Amino acid sequence: MNDKDIVVNVVREEPAPCRLKLDIEVPAEAVKSVQALVEGEFRKQARVPGFRPGKTPRPLLWRHYGEKIREEVKDRLVRLGVRRALEQEKLTPETYPVLDNEEALTVSDTESFVFSVQFDMAPQFALPDYKQVKVEDAPVEVKEDQVEDVIKGMLERLTSFAKIERAAVQGDLLKASYHGRLADESVAVPEAAKYLLAAEQTWIALREPEIIPGVIGALAGAEAGSRHVHTTTFPADFYDRAIAGQTVTYTIEVHEVHAPNVPELDDATAKRLGAENADGARRRVRESLESRQQAARDRARRDQVVGQLLEKVDFGVPPALLARETYDILTQLYQNDVRRGAVPEGDAGKEHIQQLRGQAESYARQRLRRHYLLTRIAEAEGIKVEPAEIQATLETMSAAHNLSLKALQRRLQESGRLGDLIDGLLDDKTLNRLLEFAGGAPAAPDGQPAPTAQA
Repeated sequence: MNDKDIVVNVVREEPAPCRLKLDIEVPAEAVKSVQALVEGEFRKQARVPGFRPGKTPRPLLWRHYGEKIREEVKDRLVRLGVRRALEQEKLTPETYPVLDNEEALTVSDTESFVFSVQFDMAPQFALPDYKQVKVEDAPVEVKEDQVEDVIKGMLERLTSFAKIERAAVQGDLLKASYHGRLADESVAVPEAAKYLLAAEQTWIALREPEIIPGVIGALAGAEAGSRHVHTTTFPADFYDRAIAGQTVTYTIEVHEVHAPNVPELDDATAKRLGAENADGARRRVRESLESRQQAARDRARRDQVVGQLLEKVDFGVPPALLARETYDILTQLYQNDVRRGAVPEGDAGKEHIQQLRGQAESYARQRLRRHYLLTRIAEAEGIKVEPAEIQATLETMSAAHNLSLKALQRRLQESGRLGDLIDGLLDDKTLNRLLEFAGGAPAAPDGQPAPTAQA
């Protein structure tokens, strides 16, 4: 029997938005045909004493291989039923169909085979009038004080410090030792945060951001050899959650005072910054600021377009994809906090993870809604990603990550992120088309691949 001739009965149910359940019935005639085919294949390979391959009687074949035959028949019927159901119903799943109650399924060559599968589908919604969206277009304008602020920061990074015999002032660097005592001694401070409570022969900068709240005022006027007691309360939103909101009394011993020497921007200093001369350094800074403003402007325009369109349409997202995206984002958020030593222990840690999970799900939902909206618009506009565009992006990423092209492709394929990369390219092209409709030249891509397609 040809698979194309088989018609399965299908009952559709939507247990959740973007989730389909199909009750599929494969007719008895097809079950009998599949079982006969599987029996024949097993008979050809069967090794039963007293019988040549292909000559084993059916009762003996089932006695020796019955369980394996049943499992193979069941597996083929499920694949056949799902394939025909999707073809008949003209469905394209977003996730692989998952079988319900697999252990309870039985097969008989005299009865139809009934089973259920569930899978996610792309959301269905009517597109808003995306050709009528308008965006605000802020001009790119770099002011002289912005240039000077950047140059000031660059020169400060070239600052050298020299030991000096005078009282400390703001901007100095102090060589000091400190020991802190928590008012609440029951607080457990993780190893990664203990540097906030004690250090020997370390450096304390009398400038923002302060390593210890209020330390600039506490040590202004300090001299080498002096000892100071400073009580402070860390802000409730302090980056290290283990010590946020805690009151600590510090004993600080100042060993040395070092004064800063900030260079002037002259031709010699400009060369240290990679420019030919002072004017060239200022020009490079201005161009860099203009480029950043342009990129920020482009991102803002894109966000405006997508935001306006999403406000005009309401649709859910596939549950399984939302769970996957949420997990990926949650992992990133949690790892960021671990690196900063900002993960509290005990019940506070569990509550913190729940807060992160809520943030991650919100971000994931926004990201998926954006993706499905842009995908539908791309279909409506006939926008596609050409192989040459994929190749060019891979070559750029290959150079950026210092990986061979083959190694990069293998890494993306193994992580399942190659598809995400292509989706990102499609989104970029679609956004450019939307910006053309909104008026003005399309935003230049900022050169970044899709966030989830990192090598």
